[in-house]
Amino acid sequence: MKKILITLFVATALLSLASCKKEDTGGSPGGGGDTGTGMFWSNQYGSPIQVSVDGYSGSVTSYYNQTDAPDCGSSGCFSITLSKGSHSFTASDGDHTWSGSINISSSCNTMLLHW
Repeated sequence: MKKILITLFVATALLSLASCKKEDTGGSPGGGGDTGTGMFWSNQYGSPIQVSVDGYSGSVTSYYNQTDAPDCGSSGCFSITLSKGSHSFTASDGDHTWSGSINISSSCNTMLLHW
């Protein structure tokens, strides 16, 4: 049992280190113009959350035990550069699903995925 817990801990740590890369969109989804960062994050422990925004995807692999959003680009979050305006998203961790829109109006715009 101890080996399983250690293995799970190491796997979670490695996933955290590998996440929260800015998505290379090859430009801004939805056209040109001003851009900002959309960052998805969670404050509840659970499975990694797969996020899709305007056809681009990434993962939230860490959680933050706080009520305020972490800084844009924080480890374990999914950050993406998007044109200013509203962008549809879907997300799932296998047990929970989210959908809606994130409004990009400044340099850092956050979306809490909470169940």
